[in-house]
Amino acid sequence: MSIAYEEIADLIENNRECVNVAVRGEGVHCEWIARAEQRLGILLPETYKWFLRNYGRGEIAGEEIFSIYEMPFEEAIGGDIVYNAIVNCQNGNFGIDKLIISTNGDEVFYFATSKPRDNFEYQVWKIDRIEGTEKLYADNFLEFLKKRITFLCL
Repeated sequence: MSIAYEEIADLIENNRECVNVAVRGEGVHCEWIARAEQRLGILLPETYKWFLRNYGRGEIAGEEIFSIYEMPFEEAIGGDIVYNAIVNCQNGNFGIDKLIISTNGDEVFYFATSKPRDNFEYQVWKIDRIEGTEKLYADNFLEFLKKRITFLCL
């Protein structure tokens, strides 16, 4: 499924009552994205970096999309993607090969970084803790956003 950036931008703008993100263009500075990639030891997908640069952080119907908080990673706490990766690795929960991007308690969504695709895009996988299943959720981050907004907001 090919999803354009403008399609996602329109979906976000048309669902502001449910999608809580920054005003487009007020996202994370490129310097912090580069720091995050260096700390994680991987390249982040272009679709995710587009979201970071344009919207920074946010929530879809209260479900946080992990971001980069633009502060020292070990101090960030909350939904900082690097902080969560550090904590998950330390606790033996998930390694960098399952880079968590969102969770709602029952479901965990992650980038499958051990299988990079074209331009270091990663598929988004979902762990359903209630069902005890793990399956492909989206081919890339834009498809993930579209599915979450459609499921949670429409």
